[in-house]
Amino acid sequence: MVRNGFYRVLFGGAAYSAVNIFMLKDGAAVGFSVDGDECSGTYDFDPVRKLVRFNVVANVRPNITLVTGQTMGGQAVKVRFEGDAPVPDPMSRFTFDLGGKSVDVAMTFLRPLP
Repeated sequence: MVRNGFYRVLFGGAAYSAVNIFMLKDGAAVGFSVDGDECSGTYDFDPVRKLVRFNVVANVRPNITLVTGQTMGGQAVKVRFEGDAPVPDPMSRFTFDLGGKSVDVAMTFLRPLP
């Protein structure tokens, strides 16, 4: 089971690492980076596999290099990332594929919703 609340999500790739803050509530996820990029999506818990399936879209600013080293073009783009992750209790680590490159993730529960 995934707790509703605020999470710190560290994304790491070949180029650099970035921190986002996500709010998870009842299957919906919204997040943002310190640079102003926004993410939104969904998640659900698979009780048999005890994993969280996520599907998130990030709105990325123009001319940004992703943590994987891939550079986005001159216009804002939407980047989808999806996969399975262990339940953060209070932390989980996992990897997902983004355009053929690995992104390492450390997700930590910070606190419940008010």
